[in-house]
Amino acid sequence: GRMVGALSAAAFAVCIGVAPMTHGAIVDQVLAVVSTLNPGESFSEDFNDIVLDTSVSGSLQFYSTGVHAIRRISNIDISTQTADITQISGANVAGSQDGNLLNARYNVPWGIAIGSQSPLILYVADRDNHRIRKVSITGDQVTTLVGSSNGGSMDGGFMVAAFNSPRGIAINTQIGQDHLIYVSTEHEIRLINVVNQMVTTIAGSATAGSNDGLGTLAAFFSPASLAFSNTRDALYIADEKNNLIRKLNLTVTSGGGEVTRVAGNGGGGSSN
Repeated sequence: GRMVGALSAAAFAVCIGVAPMTHGAIVDQVLAVVSTLNPGESFSEDFNDIVLDTSVSGSLQFYSTGVHAIRRISNIDISTQTADITQISGANVAGSQDGNLLNARYNVPWGIAIGSQSPLILYVADRDNHRIRKVSITGDQVTTLVGSSNGGSMDGGFMVAAFNSPRGIAINTQIGQDHLIYVSTEHEIRLINVVNQMVTTIAGSATAGSNDGLGTLAAFFSPASLAFSNTRDALYIADEKNNLIRKLNLTVTSGGGEVTRVAGNGGGGSSN
Protein backbone atom coordinates (compact mmCIF):
# COMPACT_ATOMS: atom_id res chain seq x y z
CA GLY A 1 0.00 0.00 0.00
CA ARG A 2 0.94 3.66 -0.18
CA MET A 3 0.34 5.28 3.19
CA VAL A 4 2.75 7.97 4.24
CA GLY A 5 3.16 11.68 4.76
CA ALA A 6 5.67 14.26 5.83
CA LEU A 7 8.52 13.25 8.13
CA SER A 8 9.71 15.88 10.57
CA ALA A 9 13.38 16.79 10.53
CA ALA A 10 13.45 16.55 14.33
CA ALA A 11 12.27 12.97 14.35
CA PHE A 12 14.78 12.07 11.67
CA ALA A 13 17.62 13.68 13.55
CA VAL A 14 16.85 11.80 16.74
CA CYS A 15 16.23 8.43 15.16
CA ILE A 16 19.15 8.15 12.77
CA GLY A 17 21.39 11.03 13.71
CA VAL A 18 24.37 8.72 14.15
CA ALA A 19 23.82 6.56 11.06
CA PRO A 20 26.82 5.94 8.79
CA MET A 21 27.29 8.89 6.43
CA THR A 22 26.87 6.79 3.28
CA HIS A 23 23.52 5.51 4.50
CA GLY A 24 22.48 8.92 5.82
CA ALA A 25 22.72 10.53 2.38
CA ILE A 26 20.55 7.78 0.90
CA VAL A 27 18.01 8.02 3.71
CA ASP A 28 17.70 11.79 3.19
CA GLN A 29 16.67 11.20 -0.40
CA VAL A 30 14.27 8.39 0.48
CA LEU A 31 12.51 10.42 3.15
CA ALA A 32 12.17 13.28 0.72
CA VAL A 33 10.32 10.89 -1.59
CA VAL A 34 8.20 9.52 1.24
CA SER A 35 7.15 13.01 2.30
CA THR A 36 5.70 13.76 -1.14
CA LEU A 37 3.52 10.66 -1.51
CA ASN A 38 0.69 11.84 0.69
CA PRO A 39 1.52 15.15 2.35
CA GLY A 40 -1.96 15.35 3.85
CA GLU A 41 -1.17 12.52 6.26
CA SER A 42 1.39 12.71 9.05
CA PHE A 43 3.95 9.94 8.96
CA SER A 44 6.28 11.52 11.53
CA GLU A 45 4.42 10.16 14.56
CA ASP A 46 4.52 6.65 13.07
CA PHE A 47 8.23 6.67 12.30
CA ASN A 48 10.94 5.63 14.74
CA ASP A 49 13.88 4.07 12.90
CA ILE A 50 14.93 2.81 9.47
CA VAL A 51 17.47 0.32 8.11
CA LEU A 52 18.78 -0.22 4.59
CA ASP A 53 18.31 -3.71 3.12
CA THR A 54 21.48 -4.27 1.11
CA SER A 55 20.36 -7.68 -0.19
CA VAL A 56 18.30 -6.11 -2.97
CA SER A 57 20.55 -5.40 -5.94
CA GLY A 58 19.78 -2.61 -8.35
CA SER A 59 17.19 -0.83 -6.18
CA LEU A 60 16.70 0.77 -2.78
CA GLN A 61 14.73 -1.05 -0.09
CA PHE A 62 14.34 -0.17 3.58
CA TYR A 63 12.55 -1.48 6.66
CA SER A 64 11.20 0.97 9.23
CA THR A 65 9.56 0.80 12.63
CA GLY A 66 6.40 2.71 13.49
CA VAL A 67 4.09 3.01 16.48
CA HIS A 68 3.13 -0.67 16.54
CA ALA A 69 4.30 -2.02 13.20
CA ILE A 70 7.14 -2.70 10.79
CA ARG A 71 6.99 -1.40 7.22
CA ARG A 72 8.89 -2.07 4.05
CA ILE A 73 9.76 0.87 1.78
CA SER A 74 10.48 -0.44 -1.72
CA ASN A 75 10.33 0.39 -5.41
CA ILE A 76 11.85 3.76 -4.61
CA ASP A 77 12.40 6.02 -7.57
CA ILE A 78 14.14 9.25 -6.64
CA SER A 79 13.63 10.78 -10.08
CA THR A 80 9.85 10.29 -10.13
CA GLN A 81 9.42 10.76 -6.37
CA THR A 82 7.54 7.46 -5.94
CA ALA A 83 7.80 4.51 -3.55
CA ASP A 84 5.71 1.68 -2.15
CA ILE A 85 5.21 1.39 1.61
CA THR A 86 3.81 -1.90 2.90
CA GLN A 87 3.01 -2.81 6.50
CA ILE A 88 4.56 -6.26 6.79
CA SER A 89 4.27 -7.00 10.51
CA GLY A 90 2.17 -5.83 13.44
CA ALA A 91 -0.98 -3.73 13.42
CA ASN A 92 -2.28 -0.36 14.53
CA VAL A 93 -2.90 -1.65 18.06
CA ALA A 94 -0.35 -2.50 20.74
CA GLY A 95 0.32 -6.05 21.88
CA SER A 96 3.12 -8.46 22.68
CA GLN A 97 2.25 -11.78 21.07
CA ASP A 98 4.64 -13.70 18.84
CA GLY A 99 3.47 -15.46 15.69
CA ASN A 100 3.49 -14.96 11.95
CA LEU A 101 4.35 -11.53 10.64
CA LEU A 102 0.87 -10.07 10.43
CA ASN A 103 -0.49 -11.67 13.62
CA ALA A 104 2.48 -10.60 15.78
CA ARG A 105 2.07 -7.48 17.90
CA TYR A 106 4.47 -4.79 19.14
CA ASN A 107 4.29 -1.93 21.60
CA VAL A 108 6.24 1.01 20.16
CA PRO A 109 8.96 -0.85 18.25
CA TRP A 110 11.96 1.44 18.01
CA GLY A 111 15.43 0.43 16.83
CA ILE A 112 15.71 -1.97 13.91
CA ALA A 113 18.74 -3.82 12.49
CA ILE A 114 19.36 -6.54 9.95
CA GLY A 115 20.88 -9.66 11.49
CA SER A 116 21.30 -11.70 8.33
CA GLN A 117 20.48 -11.35 4.66
CA SER A 118 19.85 -14.99 3.74
CA PRO A 119 17.53 -15.83 5.34
CA LEU A 120 16.43 -12.21 5.91
CA ILE A 121 16.16 -11.63 9.67
CA LEU A 122 15.51 -8.32 11.46
CA TYR A 123 16.03 -7.57 15.15
CA VAL A 124 13.75 -4.99 16.72
CA ALA A 125 13.95 -3.15 20.05
CA ASP A 126 10.31 -3.42 21.18
CA ARG A 127 10.49 -0.49 23.57
CA ASP A 128 7.33 -0.59 25.65
CA ASN A 129 7.29 -4.40 25.75
CA HIS A 130 10.89 -4.28 27.11
CA ARG A 131 11.85 -7.02 24.65
CA ILE A 132 14.18 -7.71 21.75
CA ARG A 133 12.20 -9.34 18.96
CA LYS A 134 13.53 -11.53 16.15
CA VAL A 135 11.63 -10.99 12.91
CA SER A 136 12.20 -13.60 10.21
CA ILE A 137 10.98 -12.10 6.96
CA THR A 138 11.89 -15.25 5.05
CA GLY A 139 10.29 -17.57 7.61
CA ASP A 140 7.20 -15.39 8.27
CA GLN A 141 7.73 -15.58 12.02
CA VAL A 142 8.21 -13.18 14.95
CA THR A 143 9.67 -14.46 18.22
CA THR A 144 10.90 -12.89 21.45
CA LEU A 145 14.67 -13.26 21.60
CA VAL A 146 15.08 -11.97 25.15
CA GLY A 147 13.26 -9.80 27.69
CA SER A 148 9.78 -9.72 29.19
CA SER A 149 6.96 -7.27 29.78
CA ASN A 150 8.11 -6.77 33.38
CA GLY A 151 11.20 -4.79 32.36
CA GLY A 152 14.36 -4.39 34.42
CA SER A 153 18.12 -4.17 33.97
CA MET A 154 19.27 -7.65 34.92
CA ASP A 155 22.18 -9.32 33.14
CA GLY A 156 22.46 -13.08 32.63
CA GLY A 157 21.05 -15.80 30.43
CA PHE A 158 18.12 -15.24 28.13
CA MET A 159 15.68 -16.72 30.65
CA VAL A 160 16.50 -14.13 33.33
CA ALA A 161 17.90 -11.08 31.51
CA ALA A 162 15.71 -7.98 31.49
CA PHE A 163 15.63 -4.63 29.66
CA ASN A 164 14.14 -1.24 30.46
CA SER A 165 12.70 0.43 27.36
CA PRO A 166 15.22 -0.72 24.74
CA ARG A 167 15.56 1.80 21.91
CA GLY A 168 18.66 1.72 19.75
CA ILE A 169 20.02 -1.50 18.26
CA ALA A 170 23.14 -2.25 16.20
CA ILE A 171 24.70 -5.44 14.86
CA ASN A 172 28.29 -5.87 13.73
CA THR A 173 27.90 -7.43 10.30
CA GLN A 174 31.54 -8.49 10.05
CA ILE A 175 32.07 -12.23 9.64
CA GLY A 176 32.30 -13.86 13.04
CA GLN A 177 30.75 -10.88 14.83
CA ASP A 178 27.14 -10.92 13.63
CA HIS A 179 26.01 -12.85 16.72
CA LEU A 180 26.70 -9.75 18.85
CA ILE A 181 23.77 -7.35 19.22
CA TYR A 182 24.23 -3.99 20.95
CA VAL A 183 21.18 -2.34 22.53
CA SER A 184 20.63 0.99 24.27
CA THR A 185 18.22 0.88 27.20
CA GLU A 186 17.07 3.47 29.72
CA HIS A 187 20.59 4.51 30.81
CA GLU A 188 22.76 1.60 29.64
CA ILE A 189 24.40 -0.08 26.67
CA ARG A 190 23.82 -3.83 26.71
CA LEU A 191 25.47 -6.61 24.73
CA ILE A 192 23.45 -9.64 23.61
CA ASN A 193 25.48 -12.69 22.60
CA VAL A 194 23.14 -14.85 20.55
CA VAL A 195 25.53 -17.83 20.52
CA ASN A 196 25.97 -18.24 24.28
CA GLN A 197 22.56 -16.64 25.03
CA MET A 198 23.94 -14.14 27.51
CA VAL A 199 23.24 -10.45 28.14
CA THR A 200 25.82 -8.17 29.75
CA THR A 201 25.94 -4.45 30.54
CA ILE A 202 29.04 -3.03 28.87
CA ALA A 203 28.54 0.66 29.65
CA GLY A 204 26.38 2.78 31.93
CA SER A 205 24.17 1.75 34.83
CA ALA A 206 20.60 2.08 36.03
CA THR A 207 21.39 5.64 37.20
CA ALA A 208 21.29 8.57 34.78
CA GLY A 209 24.35 10.78 34.37
CA SER A 210 26.80 12.21 31.86
CA ASN A 211 30.27 11.24 33.03
CA ASP A 212 32.75 9.48 30.76
CA GLY A 213 34.74 6.46 31.86
CA LEU A 214 35.17 2.72 31.60
CA GLY A 215 32.19 0.42 31.45
CA THR A 216 29.67 0.88 34.22
CA LEU A 217 31.61 3.89 35.57
CA ALA A 218 30.31 5.87 32.59
CA ALA A 219 26.76 7.25 32.65
CA PHE A 220 24.08 8.06 30.05
CA PHE A 221 20.70 9.77 30.12
CA SER A 222 18.31 8.02 27.72
CA PRO A 223 20.75 6.86 25.04
CA ALA A 224 18.90 6.38 21.76
CA SER A 225 20.36 5.56 18.34
CA LEU A 226 23.51 3.46 17.88
CA ALA A 227 25.85 3.24 14.89
CA PHE A 228 29.18 1.53 14.31
CA SER A 229 32.31 3.38 13.30
CA ASN A 230 33.67 2.58 9.85
CA THR A 231 36.30 0.35 11.43
CA ARG A 232 33.66 -1.46 13.52
CA ASP A 233 35.70 -1.08 16.70
CA ALA A 234 33.51 1.60 18.29
CA LEU A 235 29.87 2.56 18.71
CA TYR A 236 28.57 6.10 18.36
CA ILE A 237 25.65 6.82 20.68
CA ALA A 238 23.04 9.57 20.54
CA ASP A 239 22.80 10.35 24.26
CA GLU A 240 19.45 12.06 23.89
CA LYS A 241 18.72 13.82 27.17
CA ASN A 242 22.34 14.76 27.67
CA ASN A 243 22.34 16.37 24.20
CA LEU A 244 25.60 14.60 23.42
CA ILE A 245 27.14 12.23 20.91
CA ARG A 246 29.22 9.67 22.80
CA LYS A 247 31.73 7.07 21.62
CA LEU A 248 32.04 3.60 23.13
CA ASN A 249 35.41 1.99 22.39
CA LEU A 250 34.77 -1.71 21.88
CA THR A 251 38.46 -2.67 21.87
CA VAL A 252 38.78 -1.97 25.60
CA THR A 253 37.72 -5.14 27.36
CA SER A 254 38.98 -4.69 30.92
CA GLY A 255 36.12 -3.24 32.94
CA GLY A 256 33.99 -2.65 29.87
CA GLY A 257 34.32 -0.29 26.95
CA GLU A 258 35.66 3.24 27.36
CA VAL A 259 33.05 5.98 26.88
CA THR A 260 34.09 9.45 25.68
CA ARG A 261 32.27 12.56 24.46
CA VAL A 262 32.77 13.38 20.79
CA ALA A 263 30.23 16.18 20.16
CA GLY A 264 27.85 18.44 22.02
CA ASN A 265 28.13 20.64 25.07
CA GLY A 266 25.26 19.18 27.06
CA GLY A 267 23.19 22.33 26.77
CA GLY A 268 21.19 21.53 23.66
CA GLY A 269 20.76 23.75 20.63
CA SER A 270 21.62 23.61 16.94
CA SER A 271 24.84 25.56 16.53
CA ASN A 272 27.71 24.19 14.43
